[in-house]
Amino acid sequence: MRFKIAKNQTYTVKVRTYLSVNGTTIYGKLSKARAFTTLTNIKLKYKYNYRTGKKNYTVVMPKAKNAKGIKNFTVYISKDRSKGYKKVKTAKPGKNVKISKFKGKAIKTRQIYYIKIVPNLKCKVKSDVIYQY
Repeated sequence: MRFKIAKNQTYTVKVRTYLSVNGTTIYGKLSKARAFTTLTNIKLKYKYNYRTGKKNYTVVMPKAKNAKGIKNFTVYISKDRSKGYKKVKTAKPGKNVKISKFKGKAIKTRQIYYIKIVPNLKCKVKSDVIYQY
């Protein structure tokens, strides 16, 4: 099946498996609903102040009119790509999130950090990660 997917929309999906044997089709159970979004305009800005030596990241969230179906975003940060994510902040669409600390300490200049952004939807469906830097 082919679907037309529009930009800046949130979609919910349920999946059902089936098996066809000798002209008889057997259907499985429907899966739990999952959601995904087609946002393309979240940006990550990096800033380093040479005089003070301070470093920070700013996550620029899309405006509310472009984030249809999304209540807010949860931003996480980690030093490892696959584990150890700590919640930084929850932000509404249109608000920016400034990250200057990780686990109570200032962000280091020669350390790689991974940032994950998860949308929280208006409907009660679990959503997947939309951006991971």
